[in-house]
Amino acid sequence: MCGRFALSIKTKDVEKLLPQALVKIELIPNYNIVPASEIICTLSNSSKELTKLRWGLIPSFYKETALGSPIINSRMESIAEKPFYKKMLGSQRCIIYANGFYEWEKKGKISQPYYISLKDESPFTFAGIWDAWKASDGTTIVSTSIITTEANELIQGIHHRMPVILDDVSRSEWLDKSLKNSQQLLNLLKPYNSDGMKLYPISKLVNNPRNNSEELIKPLSAELFQAK
Repeated sequence: MCGRFALSIKTKDVEKLLPQALVKIELIPNYNIVPASEIICTLSNSSKELTKLRWGLIPSFYKETALGSPIINSRMESIAEKPFYKKMLGSQRCIIYANGFYEWEKKGKISQPYYISLKDESPFTFAGIWDAWKASDGTTIVSTSIITTEANELIQGIHHRMPVILDDVSRSEWLDKSLKNSQQLLNLLKPYNSDGMKLYPISKLVNNPRNNSEELIKPLSAELFQAK
């Protein structure tokens, strides 16, 4: 799964990922993005404009009593099987911008956090889906979920799942609103190549959502890691 991630990106970085992107929002670094945060996305029907959505999908059919259970991650296997995902897969796709994400390796009672990114540390995009939920008072919440798939060889050692990271070709196809073929879209939701990624242990400062600085993504020294 993906329960925390980081984003520190500039307009020029966005334009590399998405040529002719429309950046009309402020790009503020956030090294400890948690569920229920507003996260930066581009929708498949938005003409490449960046927007902010709430992280934690609230499907349009949810009753108000179910709002305490938003879906932060959606398994690609569930998207292929569950009927309520069909509309979202067909026309409510998005990309979610990130520099890296966090995962915890559990060894007995100890959980060691790791930071996972591309090998060159460049920004990338997760595959996501979104929906709009309306309250009885007319309030609308537009929210999103990060799609996950089975872990690649690099991540398998600490967790069995990972978020879907889109390369340049799959990103373009995922955002193509004319693309409706379910199987073609599902084929894009695969593990990212291990050769292009890296991970390393980090401080447990990330465990506290109040901590939010570049210090969170710095590697834990070999001496400190071994001592743990």
